[in-house]
Amino acid sequence: MLDLDPLLALLTLRQEEEIRQVFRRKRRPHYEADALIADWFRFSEVAHQHALHSYFSFSTPELLMSPPVRKRRDKQLRQATQAAGTAIDAINVLVEHIGRHSAFDSWFFDFQCWAETAVAHLRSTQKATEHYRLIAQAWPAVAKRRGTPRWLAESYRLEVLAAYFRNQRWRVAQTQTGLFAEVAFVVLGRRSSMNHARLKALANSCLDYEALEAVAPRNVEFAKPPIARKNPHPAT
Repeated sequence: MLDLDPLLALLTLRQEEEIRQVFRRKRRPHYEADALIADWFRFSEVAHQHALHSYFSFSTPELLMSPPVRKRRDKQLRQATQAAGTAIDAINVLVEHIGRHSAFDSWFFDFQCWAETAVAHLRSTQKATEHYRLIAQAWPAVAKRRGTPRWLAESYRLEVLAAYFRNQRWRVAQTQTGLFAEVAFVVLGRRSSMNHARLKALANSCLDYEALEAVAPRNVEFAKPPIARKNPHPAT
């Protein structure tokens, strides 16, 4: 299972200082680095929500077809089919016993009509449930999920970081020495090169940070971070 909790981690004091150093090297105003640092907690919430939505949308078919889920689904559907049969038998017994003593009472006719309708619905549901169980048994089993969880979580964070940069009017350059790449290395906690295809995809992505933030839950224990200032001049 992919662990997304690390996406909520705050920046360390060392990472904050390294981010400030990156902005200084790129001759960017200090308030831009301060804005990113101040926004980091909210950024983390947005990245976590984006990852949560993206991962489960991506992995839902595999989750539904994994061996443990297949076994549990088959058991539960079998139990549901049996429960429908038990309910039908119970209603029939109820009608039979009450009818022996109340067959000529006016309310019994209405009760009998309800019982017949309920039994009809239950039989239909029982048949549909068993049909679905048999169809699900024919689905192919998936023993392993695609991808490496650590890199998936990392990718989600980078996608949101690129969206944040665009929202700040900072350029997401395709170079290893650009502001985005160097900040990304600090955020990921490692100094290394980034795959060019990956960097190109991030530069060309079109995620809207404001739209992502609008649907991300907010931790009420923390005060709302200050709004970052916009800079009309693109970063290199």
